[in-house]
Amino acid sequence: MKGAWHLGVVAGIPLRLHWSFFLVLVWSGSLGYRAAGWDAVVYSVTLTVVLFLCVFLHELGHALAARRYGVGTRSITLLPIGGVAALERIPERPREELVIALAGPLVNVVIALVLIGWMGWPDEARFARLGSRDWGEFPDMVLLLNLIMIGFNLIPAFPMDGGRVLRAILATVMRYPQATSVASVIGQGFAVVMVVAGFSYNPFLSLIGVMVFLGARAESRVVHLRSALSGLTVRDIMVVPPPVLSPGSLIEECIDGWRQHGHRDFVVVDDGRVVGVLDDATWRAHALDVERGWPLCRIMVRPVVMVRPDMPLISLCDLVRSGQQELYPVVVGAELIGLVSRARVRAIMEQGWMVQPVGHRAVEDAPVVQRSETGAGRDRSWLDVG
Repeated sequence: MKGAWHLGVVAGIPLRLHWSFFLVLVWSGSLGYRAAGWDAVVYSVTLTVVLFLCVFLHELGHALAARRYGVGTRSITLLPIGGVAALERIPERPREELVIALAGPLVNVVIALVLIGWMGWPDEARFARLGSRDWGEFPDMVLLLNLIMIGFNLIPAFPMDGGRVLRAILATVMRYPQATSVASVIGQGFAVVMVVAGFSYNPFLSLIGVMVFLGARAESRVVHLRSALSGLTVRDIMVVPPPVLSPGSLIEECIDGWRQHGHRDFVVVDDGRVVGVLDDATWRAHALDVERGWPLCRIMVRPVVMVRPDMPLISLCDLVRSGQQELYPVVVGAELIGLVSRARVRAIMEQGWMVQPVGHRAVEDAPVVQRSETGAGRDRSWLDVG
């Protein structure tokens, strides 16, 4: 996530802090100062730090529960409105998603139980002192904030914890995409309520509502895209045969290939081995008269990520999202058989184009990525509110 600072690694998971978190510290400190001077500033800032420590533990609960099912977590990021655990994927088995969704709030339950066991349940007099910024009621404030986190995060506003619990339950009686659609609509409804309520109570609530609304729409779209592309592979969209040039070919030959055959993208092959790719934008940028005699080895893109024809199309979509390469040669062993462009894949993702399979069977589901410098995963952000 842009603007986030790396703080360290906990349980093998990178912990990041967004720069805007310090605006929260300034805001809480200013509230304390206006209320009771500098002593209250220290109290308010300390309470904010402890609150976000609880948020981190909440996110860590999600991450460790996900690890139990073989789902990794790329990072945990603390934001002004809470935390985000970037899971590599969301499991589509309802039971697994249910456990992961509940793991975060259960961490807050444990924190609350520990505080109650230490301090006892606050009586009416102790509750009345909350908000006085007295250090004696500090544990009670931490307890109250954890109780609020439990209740708020379990609101069925997908993609928050409660919304994921709702989807997991719905997925036991209907198809996963349908369950996602229902949970998404309900989540967007709650998001609108949050936005409206935020105008009267707290602007942060409106910000949370906007993020929930956008998150619900985005994840619903991803789930339906994955469902639509299920069963399709790279073979269904690749260009055959791929336009091929050699490293010693001149830029002039790209221009001729475009004029005579309409070829815009090329694979650079040397002695039967793929050594680079050349997309439309790259060779056009060097198509000036003075550069037309340049060999392609001067401008071709390398190293090259190559994929197999039996790679699931949705895996290719993940690869395109995470990488920056414009062209992906399709190979069987070392033999070049096709070419897929980033533009084509993005059009499928963004416009929902449907491709009919050609009736082949995939030999293996796992993709082969050769000489890759980018990961093929897609982060799944698990939104929680502090």
